[in-house]
Amino acid sequence: MMERVLGFWLLFCGGICSLWYAACTNSTTRTLPVIRYLTKVGEIEKGFSSEGENYFWKISSLCCDRENRLFVSDSGWNKIFVFDSMGKFLRSIGRAGQGPGEFMANPKSNALKINLGNNGKLCVLDSDSSRFSVFDQNLALEKTYVLNSQGPRIFDTPQVNLNGEVFLVSYFQEHLIQCFNKQMQWQRGVLEGKYHFPPSLRDKSTEPARLFSNEHHLQKVLTKDDRLYVLSNFALRVYGFDERLRQTSEIDLRKNYLFFENYQRRIRAAKGRKGYLLPFVMFLDQYENLSLGYYNEDYHNWEIYIYSQTGEFKEILRIREKVYPPIRVDSSGIFYMADEERIRIMKYKIKEES
Repeated sequence: MMERVLGFWLLFCGGICSLWYAACTNSTTRTLPVIRYLTKVGEIEKGFSSEGENYFWKISSLCCDRENRLFVSDSGWNKIFVFDSMGKFLRSIGRAGQGPGEFMANPKSNALKINLGNNGKLCVLDSDSSRFSVFDQNLALEKTYVLNSQGPRIFDTPQVNLNGEVFLVSYFQEHLIQCFNKQMQWQRGVLEGKYHFPPSLRDKSTEPARLFSNEHHLQKVLTKDDRLYVLSNFALRVYGFDERLRQTSEIDLRKNYLFFENYQRRIRAAKGRKGYLLPFVMFLDQYENLSLGYYNEDYHNWEIYIYSQTGEFKEILRIREKVYPPIRVDSSGIFYMADEERIRIMKYKIKEES
């Protein structure tokens, strides 16, 4: 009798465990997604202009405007180079210095970050001089703001909504993303630290502000209708907020087994080393899908995981040439990214299936 009861109990427990495993892994996550390749269609390299600075020294960030012009910030030259949609050089903005429209970044800090706001203005964060500059739609300097020198230094790509409000990564009052008005006055914080820092870092002896200092740990994008998405490279989650900054969604990236199994192997291989493996860079594609660049060591290159804003894992894009972030996509579907040395811009588009 006892043997039958024990057998039934083991069978019952086994069934419960099987159901639990199935629920956790979800059969859809084991379905191999569509894999497509990006084809190189051009590049921008040395000799692109007649100016003295006619080559890239240190590419820091990229962005594209509504006309599909490409903007490239260079922390070596302290300039922003502007190209048309065909890759033809149009003009440059800025120079090294401390005056209006000038920047003080250096190639080692990689700290000259740019973005086109939803309000159509070019925004420049020069972390080395703690200044934030705004250029109007004609690329004339509108205003330069000096950031609070008492707060933590910010190494981040600014995001700007339709109202001109600015979102920057900075730990303040238990929040990780800070919202400033168009005069760069602080308004409010978004995303509490507990949703980003892993339990091992939530130690009273550790000052939270020291745990991250740049966008590699925490990244963000804004859709055209001002929806904010924040990627935590510690929690491996993407948090979504509506235009009123109310949290609306959460995507657990660990459910992507193609990424997570590879990432766990990398963690085991790096055991004993200092620091953290920060896997993703995030950007939006031409359809405003959440696009996550990840260096896959099995593939020995970067690949891009495409998610819908609701969290559906749609496809993987792969590149055959060696590339390096930053990665940006214009409205026509052209992907821009740097080469390994960050001295050339590579242009790609998705290979059409025959």
